[in-house]
Amino acid sequence: MIGDGMIRLGLGLGLGLTQQGIKALPPEPVIDGAMVLNIDTNLASGATIELPLSGTVDCTVYWGDWSTPTAATEAGDVSHTYARPGTYTIQIDGDLTSFGDGATWTGADMLTSVTTFGTVGITALPGAFYGASNLTAIPSNVTGVTDISDMLHDATSYNGTELATWDITSLTNASNALDGCGLEPDHYNTIIMSWADQVATNSDLPASITLGADGLWWGNVEYDGYEHADTDTARSYLTTTAGWTISDDTEAMVLAFNTTLETGT
Repeated sequence: MIGDGMIRLGLGLGLGLTQQGIKALPPEPVIDGAMVLNIDTNLASGATIELPLSGTVDCTVYWGDWSTPTAATEAGDVSHTYARPGTYTIQIDGDLTSFGDGATWTGADMLTSVTTFGTVGITALPGAFYGASNLTAIPSNVTGVTDISDMLHDATSYNGTELATWDITSLTNASNALDGCGLEPDHYNTIIMSWADQVATNSDLPASITLGADGLWWGNVEYDGYEHADTDTARSYLTTTAGWTISDDTEAMVLAFNTTLETGT
């Protein structure tokens, strides 16, 4: 019987070759419950990535290139260098309560999306995607996370609305969470509206949260389906009634046009 190590060796050395040259390796098997990160090494200046594992760590990292997986049992950076450029899917299987250490990390600019946090036990994401300048998507409907400080700091391509679906019941730290990220006003508005609704309808939510939003713009826009009528009301609720501090964002001027109106004869 050929073991997993032999299969990985064969794929790494031979099965990726054709008469025309090197082709992409087939994807590694999907691991149920794993945290999944998608990367493109062509987006970075180097071929090395160092994943910042923290909190309780007892997991195995599968790098997506059929190389030998890396077992990790303590907090710290787990490093891997890819032999050739390409797109890879990294899977983290086991127990991991925190991803990130509050600072940017080597290879963050390779990260293009995070498919799922799986069932590894993530409760904290301090600096998880700090400097991930090519990140465009993160998981939706996340629960139980307490710390998102610096999570999307300088993630300049990120303009998603997944955060609007997150359950922030457990949130205690959001400092610098959105500083310098790529959220445009409409998507940032949606997140503010959703989070204000959660706070207004759940007395168990913590007050006095500081949300870092340096460089972001918000506009006083009305949205249907929310507890608060518009962004200004929702944001004011968070910063007054709920005692939040939203730091360094700026109100944008909103202009409304009616294209059905005409002038002249």
